[in-house]
Amino acid sequence: MKTDRDALGITIERCFTQRRLYTEPLKKEDLDFVCKSAAEVRDELRKRADDLSGRGGDHPYSLNLILEWETAANRLLQVMRDRKSALGESTWVENDAESSKALVRFRGEALPVIGILIVQLEGHIKTRAEETFIKATMSASDVAAIEGAISAA
Repeated sequence: MKTDRDALGITIERCFTQRRLYTEPLKKEDLDFVCKSAAEVRDELRKRADDLSGRGGDHPYSLNLILEWETAANRLLQVMRDRKSALGESTWVENDAESSKALVRFRGEALPVIGILIVQLEGHIKTRAEETFIKATMSASDVAAIEGAISAA
């Protein structure tokens, strides 16, 4: 599979490695921050998808993965904006069950895609992305906490 590793590496850095959106416990995530970060991720992924589709040819697999990740980021953004509007103010994600479910769902959708893209990288960018990926998957303990809270309600 041919990929533009440098551009993919920049995308992974900007949309994953440099973001706490994937690694922070829900109690440290604020609705405003999640909205802002999800919008930035979506916009960066859109640029990358446009670049890949404009070149055509050798990149359909990477393009499909990036579009899948972009769709997940857009879904998260929509839910978080709706929740912020419904609540009338920003709050910690863990204080709102719908926001918590949306962020956990986003992570569950995005992380497998990110993992596949990381495999295509090389060097220090790949190492940093792998370290962030491990941290992100370790924060999956949030999922158990959410499921327990939801079933108790």
